[in-house]
Amino acid sequence: MIFRHPLPPWALALAAAAILVLAVLTYRRARAMLPAGRVVVLMALRTSALVALVVLWMHPVRVTPDPAAGAVVAVLVDASRSMAIADGGDGESRFTEARRRAVDDLVPLLRRTLAVEAFGFGQRVQPLEAVTQPADAASSLSSALDAVRTRTAGRALAGIVVVSDGAFTDSREDAARAAQAGRPIVTVPVGSPAPRRDREILDAAIGDAVVGGSTIDVTADVIGRGSVAPFDVRLLRDGVVAEVQRAVPAVDGVPVTLTFRVVPDTNRPVVLTLDVPEEPDDLVPGNARRVVVVPPSTRARQVLIVEGAPGFDHSFLKRTLELDPGVRADAVVRKGANQGGTDAYYVQASPDRAPALVTGFPTSMTTLGQYEAVVLANVALDTMPAAQVDLLTRFVSERGGGLVVLGAETLAPRGSGGAIDPLLPVSIGNVPARPAMRASTPLTPLITPEGQAHPLMRLAGDPGASLRTWGEMPPLAAVAPLGTPHAGATVLAETTVQGGVVRPLVAVQRFGRGRTLVFGGEASWRWKMQRPAGDTAYDTFWRQAFRWVSADALPRIDLHVGRDARGTQVVQADVRDSEFRLTSAAAPTVSVTDANGDTREVAMRTDPQRAGRFVGTLAGSAVGPARLVARVSPAGVAGADVTNDAWLSIEPDDPRELRAPWRDDRTLRSLAARSNGRFVDGDLPGDLADVFRLDAAVAPKIEDDVWHRGGVLAALIALLAAEWFLRRRWGLR
Repeated sequence: MIFRHPLPPWALALAAAAILVLAVLTYRRARAMLPAGRVVVLMALRTSALVALVVLWMHPVRVTPDPAAGAVVAVLVDASRSMAIADGGDGESRFTEARRRAVDDLVPLLRRTLAVEAFGFGQRVQPLEAVTQPADAASSLSSALDAVRTRTAGRALAGIVVVSDGAFTDSREDAARAAQAGRPIVTVPVGSPAPRRDREILDAAIGDAVVGGSTIDVTADVIGRGSVAPFDVRLLRDGVVAEVQRAVPAVDGVPVTLTFRVVPDTNRPVVLTLDVPEEPDDLVPGNARRVVVVPPSTRARQVLIVEGAPGFDHSFLKRTLELDPGVRADAVVRKGANQGGTDAYYVQASPDRAPALVTGFPTSMTTLGQYEAVVLANVALDTMPAAQVDLLTRFVSERGGGLVVLGAETLAPRGSGGAIDPLLPVSIGNVPARPAMRASTPLTPLITPEGQAHPLMRLAGDPGASLRTWGEMPPLAAVAPLGTPHAGATVLAETTVQGGVVRPLVAVQRFGRGRTLVFGGEASWRWKMQRPAGDTAYDTFWRQAFRWVSADALPRIDLHVGRDARGTQVVQADVRDSEFRLTSAAAPTVSVTDANGDTREVAMRTDPQRAGRFVGTLAGSAVGPARLVARVSPAGVAGADVTNDAWLSIEPDDPRELRAPWRDDRTLRSLAARSNGRFVDGDLPGDLADVFRLDAAVAPKIEDDVWHRGGVLAALIALLAAEWFLRRRWGLR
């Protein structure tokens, strides 16, 4: 029984009190005329009638189970690519085993007491009899559970049985949320719990871009299962084997990281394929291949150099950047105070950016955001207004820009750390005040172990040759007395001063989205002037430094490529305004040019989950390297047209299904536990149907309005008539 218009407890108490008071007042005088027993009977009849009227006013409804709706159990058999793996008994595939268990064992057992419907699922759900082989490229359990609930709408869904290897494409979190939203789930694992011999490439990634003509790191995480025997990993460049490395697993099932060094092409994208040559005993040959695209360096990095005063180091640094086609540098040099006492600046910048720099350091993110890195060279940090420090902090932490700090004036420890100190990898505000330290021994750079592995410090393709080059560098004139490194900072190079004290020379860190670098040396121009004329070590170091420090600077249109729940490749475009805040003012126009040279526009739609994000599907493009170009017109984002491009590899299908496609009992157990179901490994228990017993809260209901029943009306009339009759019978009016 439920009430459509229930009264709150305080209203019920008030109504009960009012009914009692009314009954007492009605028969107050009758107590002198009638015996107490007859008065009580009349009061009870009056009270009952009033209570019945209040109950009927609350609209009572009788709810009973619907006898016409039968309880049904849905059996879901995984039909995705990983189910084609033949690691079951007698060499049969997981799908064959799953289908046999469902048709021969599960359905007959459950049909003794419940109706059963069997489905195959992967990227879609369809009747099991229509599924002949596991061909779907992905397996979305959350979508399958939702589809089953839709198909059984109007009937009592007693529960769900999932027969699978547990290698679902969607995340454990998505599957868990779907499991919590419904009836009990019984999970039945198929496949071998102990993986056979297999070699897999888990992931491949490209390192930070450096100077044209130098190398980039391509890392591959590989794993061998079922054996610790070494195996070869090949790097193919545009389909031709360029390098082969030997992976030597130390422990079965523990990943090994290999690093390949590649010289990118500055004019075109380079397609790199990492693979493991197939062998007959490999369980899953399709998971030992990864494709990455190294884009050409077509966009120059914008750098702003702010100088507190002219200097030799700055001049050499600017000349190096001017000769670098991958960097465009603007400079603002403080000349001193003019006749009015205001600082005057010498500006070297393109005509469209120079007007905003005549007052020195930019005053808005719109101006500062045009750059991807900022250099503070001999700038007295204690004279920087708080607004400039806040703007610089936003530039690094939110925009993802880079910050390079150098020069004795900038690093002078006069208590100038203050607000800017957290931005830097090393402290400059907690060091005793003294000038840059000189030493009787040469101030040569000593590369730390972290520096030897860092791309910023690589002066040659071979690590040994790079380290020898650093050892041959001329000594510096002085080094700033930098403090201790901050948590999360990395010291790449050090040097030794008087008394054997070791001081940081090059230190880096990540700060929010961006990166920062401190160079503590003085007269680094010696690395240029005191080396042979054709030596490029100085140029290579500084050009790599600016590429590394600006690598995470966000563009106005940030392009990402991924896959949706169905495994289709999609492009995401995050659009930002001139202040680098996400904006949904206008959708970007995105086009894709595939490996055949065909160009088509990608239909972009707003992502309801995040403001400023737009999503489009890349289906229909030819397999191979493809270029994305995104544009937003001035109507949507203030200023000139905003553009960005990105390179990707269009793949024929979703490779996620074969990544670590081992029987995943952990996921299957979690699904069963979260849904109050059962994990069944082995023979099916005879009481399995007991898991799916329907309770009153789940079974379909029939609702019957109580006040529509003739008996209720008759009872109410009987109460009122009985009271009237007895009143008359006992002499009351």
